[in-house]
Amino acid sequence: MPSGDVEQIVDKRRNKKGKWEYLIRWKGYGSKEDTWEPEHHLLHCEEFIDQFNTRKKKRTSGSTVGVRVGTVLGIGSGGSGTTQKQKKVGVGPGKHALGDRMSKAMTFKAPPPGGPPFVPSLRVPHNGLQNGEMDSLMYRTAARSQRLPSDRVDGELGHMETDLFCHFLYESGSPLANGKMHLHSSVKRKLAEEKGYVFDKRLRYNVRQNESNCRFRDIVVRKEEGFTHVLLSSQTTDNNGLTPEIMKEVCRALGNAAADDSKLLLLSSVGTVFCSGLEPSYLIGRLSTDRRKESSRIADAVRDFVLAFIHFKKPIVVAINGPALGLGASILPLCDVVWASERAWFQTPCAALHLTPSGCSSYTFPQILGVALANEMLFCGRKLTAQEACSRGLVSQVFWPTTFNQEVMLRVKEMASCSAVVLEESKCLVRSILMSVLEEVNEKECQMLKQLWCSTKGLEALFSYLQNKTSEK
Repeated sequence: MPSGDVEQIVDKRRNKKGKWEYLIRWKGYGSKEDTWEPEHHLLHCEEFIDQFNTRKKKRTSGSTVGVRVGTVLGIGSGGSGTTQKQKKVGVGPGKHALGDRMSKAMTFKAPPPGGPPFVPSLRVPHNGLQNGEMDSLMYRTAARSQRLPSDRVDGELGHMETDLFCHFLYESGSPLANGKMHLHSSVKRKLAEEKGYVFDKRLRYNVRQNESNCRFRDIVVRKEEGFTHVLLSSQTTDNNGLTPEIMKEVCRALGNAAADDSKLLLLSSVGTVFCSGLEPSYLIGRLSTDRRKESSRIADAVRDFVLAFIHFKKPIVVAINGPALGLGASILPLCDVVWASERAWFQTPCAALHLTPSGCSSYTFPQILGVALANEMLFCGRKLTAQEACSRGLVSQVFWPTTFNQEVMLRVKEMASCSAVVLEESKCLVRSILMSVLEEVNEKECQMLKQLWCSTKGLEALFSYLQNKTSEK
């Protein structure tokens, strides 16, 4: 993962396998688009991991809210003396212990005799903040408003302690409905001080989320200048395997990209594997429960997934950073430009899984690779290297792994500078003749897959395939 795409690391946790995962804040996006990434995806982000661990140590090293309260109220660490401010507001060094001031409810100074009782006014946030969150700009204004002229201090004793209490709330957080304290994060304070950001909940729904109208769990959708970037980043399967849920997310992302102002779509992945195709363990788990119902559901998901690529009107650029297997390799001829890293390789082990070809590969592979090589890939599971795939026309160009991302982005941005109408009409001229043929082939392939998944032999073949994979490891 290139470190230039990461803004900061927000949190970390251990997954079910006991390995660390980090919550990533992406550049240009808000907290709603944070994604959990495994540690091996962050090989070039050691600086962000160190910064996160340093911040976490500082938070747990013993610095408590009580220290900040003492600073704001003017209480020193010892009881040897009082400052000028403490004398004016009536705070003595030995009046209350610091722990008592934190545990007990803070009270306001009594109003002058005969005067109206003081009722603190309820501040209504002007920017729609709720649940106790306070606007950072309001916080800074309130902090400045506490600087009273020295000649008015004696006449404002009752209000001074109130102001100090409000200042404490703004400094450390704001009270929630249950009486607990909501603390501002250091990131919010830093941005508020340096850039004057207004943290409004309504602003967290950025361009990407407004266009997609949903959150994605197993893919990342990023709106770049002139194009939409979709990254496979599965949290539920290994090696970016495909399930009906993941395929539906990709279909929604393609539908949103087709309707927005982007000129093309870039499809890539997070990690060292581009896509491992349909997840065998998922198929076994689902087909073992209700074979007839689940086989229809999965076959329909594959059909819609492939149709989304066939009907997408804008150019699709694919960046293959690692192995592409099964359906992950079969959909490549349905895309317009395919660039691969030297580390990439391609395989469709259909026969080993007791499956028939999918993704229109029964038609597109013979057209591109030739009948002999296509049969060897589909029937025997032959593995193609990136250079072999390039020489046969499955891949356009092959780049060195260390500069792969830079080369791809440079070319994608160059394509995005072209006219959107020209790109879309050019693709229509190239693809329109084949669209009806591809739709028919896709329908036949999915019907055959459905029949195989309904059979006992199909389930047994999946079991034996997983056993062989386990023994190889």
